[in-house]
Amino acid sequence: MSIKPHYQNLETDSLDEIGSIRAVLDGEMKDATLREYLNDRIESEERLRFVLEGINAGFWEWNVSSGEQFWSKSYYRLLGFEPNEIESSYESFAERIHPNDRDEAAKSLEAYLRLNKPYRVEFRVKLKSGAYRWFEGSAKVFKDTKGAVVKMVGALADIHERKLLELNNVRSEFLMNEAGTISKIGAWEVDLSNSRVTWSDQVYQIHELPLGTELDVETAINFYHPDYRDSINKAIANAIEKKQEWDFEYKLITAKSREIWVRARGYPILNLEGEVIALRGVFQDIDEIKEKELHLQTSLSLLQKQNNRLLDFAHIISHNLRSHSSNIQSLVTLMSKSPTEKERAFYLEQMGEVSVRLNESMEYLNEVVRVQTRADLTYKKVYFEKVFLSISTRMEEALMSTEAELETDFEVAYVNYVPDYLQSILRNLLSNAIRFRQPNVPLEISVKTSINNKTGQTELAFADNGLGIDLEKYGAKLFGMYKTFHRHPVHVD
Repeated sequence: MSIKPHYQNLETDSLDEIGSIRAVLDGEMKDATLREYLNDRIESEERLRFVLEGINAGFWEWNVSSGEQFWSKSYYRLLGFEPNEIESSYESFAERIHPNDRDEAAKSLEAYLRLNKPYRVEFRVKLKSGAYRWFEGSAKVFKDTKGAVVKMVGALADIHERKLLELNNVRSEFLMNEAGTISKIGAWEVDLSNSRVTWSDQVYQIHELPLGTELDVETAINFYHPDYRDSINKAIANAIEKKQEWDFEYKLITAKSREIWVRARGYPILNLEGEVIALRGVFQDIDEIKEKELHLQTSLSLLQKQNNRLLDFAHIISHNLRSHSSNIQSLVTLMSKSPTEKERAFYLEQMGEVSVRLNESMEYLNEVVRVQTRADLTYKKVYFEKVFLSISTRMEEALMSTEAELETDFEVAYVNYVPDYLQSILRNLLSNAIRFRQPNVPLEISVKTSINNKTGQTELAFADNGLGIDLEKYGAKLFGMYKTFHRHPVHVD
């Protein structure tokens, strides 16, 4: 008995017609061969339907020679339609592809047909509801013996959730990379089983190394400034042995030999047995922030010193100037009550001396205000001999009157310093040597510069044979504003 008529009548174009085949089998089917064929067909198509439903996919077929095209019911339903609700054709489907994805889909299909490249493309397709959803399309061609395409079959799989997750991951990664780049923060990890170091792109950028450069722990640590290597080694050891985290600021020397400040944070990674198997952390370039912080600390320190000097200045105003004005007032009173010209002349002479001291105080205060309140504290190359010659020339008359002998030896010719500061220091040392000299003894002054062999710093030595002060007791306060460390009389010529 021929089975062909039965096969032609029962052959289905849709997996959803398996039920009709089952109905035939449930009837009085006497042909065992046909029964076996239909059972195999049911099992095969049920397996296929199970796979398609599991991956949320549908399939299509295109008979190139006849032009007939077929979509499975699941294919229609993926797009939100009932079977045969829209035309099952490539043109009908292509119109529903998102305009931004059509060129890519067409190019992929052309490359597959012409160059035999795998056809697997992702695109957005417009559903019946009007919303777009992500799908993945794939296809395969069948050719005759002459190489002509006779049939194409393909599948459409819903990948919307996976694609959204992928896009979100890409977006998140982009935002993290951008945030890391802007904030100069990167991540790192050390696998303790093989000492392999893994850095994010930002950490490579901070170290000024090419991306992907292979590293080990020792190489990574050697980027730290020598002053901080012991500290980072200790932090790593404590993390491994004591499971301690660390968060410190260090100086780093980049691959381009730049010194920068970085913040390194790390913590241990444990396995199920509680053993440390890796170290992980973050790395941040804080050089700009640190420099501003150090500059702020310096500014605060200078401000504090300036405030202290202002307090001294207030003390001078309240004490010294008041003392001079009181002396003048007293002398004026005494002079007005003096009965003789001789006494009045004496008090007038005393007033002259007081006015000289008052003038000296005012000049000193003017100098203090000018030097101490300057905003421009630029360090420049200042020559000792030039500065000292300028000051001693101004005091030439006073030096000659004291028969002063000056000895200078500027072994170190210059220093990088604030010019006004050096002038103020030398002027005060020289004027004090004149004012507080020993009576009736020729003044001797020695000024020398040299290099300290231990510190490598430039030293200025000033000595005279005057009345002297206790340097052990007052040395640290020597250059304080208007400090007096003795009761010696002042010589006014």
